[in-house]
Amino acid sequence: MRKWLLRVGYALAAIVWLLVMTLPVLAVVLSMQREIAIGDASRRQLRIFLIQERESEGISVQWTRAVSAGEHCTQSNVYYLMWKGAGDNATFCQCYDATGAVTSSMQQACPPP
Repeated sequence: MRKWLLRVGYALAAIVWLLVMTLPVLAVVLSMQREIAIGDASRRQLRIFLIQERESEGISVQWTRAVSAGEHCTQSNVYYLMWKGAGDNATFCQCYDATGAVTSSMQQACPPP
């Protein structure tokens, strides 16, 4: 039992080490492309992007997910990590009709179903 537990601990340590070692690769990709997007662009997406303006610099993380509020709605949460200037975290809700056209847009969380 102890030998098995030790092997699991080594495997977890190796996985954590590999995740830590991918951070420099992600930093280089982010600096070259200015954006990393994971997921489909319409309903579910994790997007990390650089903010480089005259008075504000930093990284923003936008997480978009589908919610069921009667219509086809997505809720986006935007978080800012700024090292120059300031950014206010925000939540947006957009609802679509069957054709994909935006029917409503709110600067708040989507209403519960």
